[in-house]
Amino acid sequence: MPRKSPALLPDGLYDQVVTDSLQQLIEASIGEHGFTVADLAAEDAPARMAEVLASTLARILEDLGEEDGEKPRRQLALVNDLLRYVRHRTLHADAVGAGGMGPMLMRLTRVKRHALTQMASTGF
Repeated sequence: MPRKSPALLPDGLYDQVVTDSLQQLIEASIGEHGFTVADLAAEDAPARMAEVLASTLARILEDLGEEDGEKPRRQLALVNDLLRYVRHRTLHADAVGAGGMGPMLMRLTRVKRHALTQMASTGF
């Protein structure tokens, strides 16, 4: 089965946490140039990470099948499994991430593929 080509990020302003999947999308659709990132402030990180987690989890929970009317039970089981995993990982933080520094906290702020053309015509 052929792989789908990645969706392109349209030019524009963004304020998105750069997750692994967004980083892959940036690399596949934009390349090394044509985008701007900024540091994600440490004081903003908990709330921003919770937003990413909540929106992603909502999509995953919605996608669980409805074959037998047991969707709410499967959703609850998944949430409980995730909470147990997070609690375990939090309690054993010394064993997690022992391989060095984690990913940089960044947020995508702008995608602009045709910078020279746009600068010439708009002045920006």
